[in-house]
Amino acid sequence: MVLPYFAVRLIVTKKQDYLLLLKSILVIAAPLSLIGLYQCLTGHNPAGFMRQYAAWGSQEYIPLSRFGFYRADVTFGVSIMFGLFFAMLGPICAGVLNYVRKNRWIYWVGLGLMVVGVFSSMSAGPWLAVGLAIPFVAFFSYRKYWKVGIATVIVLCALVEIISNRHFYEVIDRFTFSGSTAWYRARLIHVGLFEGGMSGHWLVGYGDGTGAAEQASAEWSAKIDNRPQVDMVNHYLVILFRYGLIALVPFFGVIFVAIRRLIQAAKLSLSDLDNGLIWCLAAALFGTLGAMTSTMLFGPPINIFYIMLGFCGIMPTLIGTGSIAFREGMLYS
Repeated sequence: MVLPYFAVRLIVTKKQDYLLLLKSILVIAAPLSLIGLYQCLTGHNPAGFMRQYAAWGSQEYIPLSRFGFYRADVTFGVSIMFGLFFAMLGPICAGVLNYVRKNRWIYWVGLGLMVVGVFSSMSAGPWLAVGLAIPFVAFFSYRKYWKVGIATVIVLCALVEIISNRHFYEVIDRFTFSGSTAWYRARLIHVGLFEGGMSGHWLVGYGDGTGAAEQASAEWSAKIDNRPQVDMVNHYLVILFRYGLIALVPFFGVIFVAIRRLIQAAKLSLSDLDNGLIWCLAAALFGTLGAMTSTMLFGPPINIFYIMLGFCGIMPTLIGTGSIAFREGMLYS
């Protein structure tokens, strides 16, 4: 966490630096997305031959398919992580559009290729992140009604609890590629939190790779679907399982501080341009936090998440500096 976070805090010191970084990400992501689309359509990974040298993951490339398409992973090893790369960075990069006056179509193409990258992964986790982030971005013009929006979500969840014979987090299977995998994710939450999965280990967890962790994994799996070991497809549960509340509570604390920094930046902002930049970053964070309920982050996405937190940390400085200059200009004009 420390290296990517402080790299952002030390390197990105001006709004121009931030915008240049986002533009560079679009440039980097474009060819990666096209390679992913090629793999999605053909099943051939141009970088797959590197697996025999143990470049990443296993030493054998086995193409996986879903709904007639192949699940692209390129150099990420896992298709979910490949899709999350685009799902996490795409909404952030959307903030660049408001600052572009010439050749805007190029940036629209770049953002479109981000969507192509998400699609090429054929994975529900990245689509969940995008499915949360895009409506969040679209809500920008109506952001003054944010309390109404939150209240609406709470009421809808409560109605599902009252009317349905399932919990609100279980009906996610209506909006995913596979109802069985969505069911597993919902069941994992229920076993871990409400059926004694953390009994006696809430404080410090089971550890990582310990005998206690292996035994607990087998017990959780027996309650779900009797697979050899539990597939911990929930980033929050992973932290809780391994390290307990002494790690999960600070993790939530870091996220809370990041959100507070975004709110501070919004209060400093004097223009819709800057508000849009902040809002797009908030949308990316919102989508990522939602996706983390259905997948565990590892590889590049975990680094991107901490970079995202760095963006949140530096945002009041980037926005505040411009606002101070604006105020001084108004004072001396």
